[in-house]
Amino acid sequence: MTQAKQLRMELAARLREIRTNQFGHSETAVTILADQLGIPEQTWMNFEDGVTMPAEILLHLLTLTGVNSHWLLTGTGDRYARSRNKAKQSCRP
Repeated sequence: MTQAKQLRMELAARLREIRTNQFGHSETAVTILADQLGIPEQTWMNFEDGVTMPAEILLHLLTLTGVNSHWLLTGTGDRYARSRNKAKQSCRP
């Protein structure tokens, strides 16, 4: 596996981790997150499979979830840029 592919897969795993942490593991969790981002469910699932996410969706995700961009990119540091509870409250419908 190339280094670029490895980095994409690590990022995809962190995206999945954020989704399950804030929205849960159910199929409806994917639906809720995709709806809040304004994208089809399958598009989100593609991101979790390593497809590159467009910048405007990434920025929306960061704002919606409060995830720390450095953590999302590297997997190091604090997972959330703000209080986790505040981020979770803003994600729930």
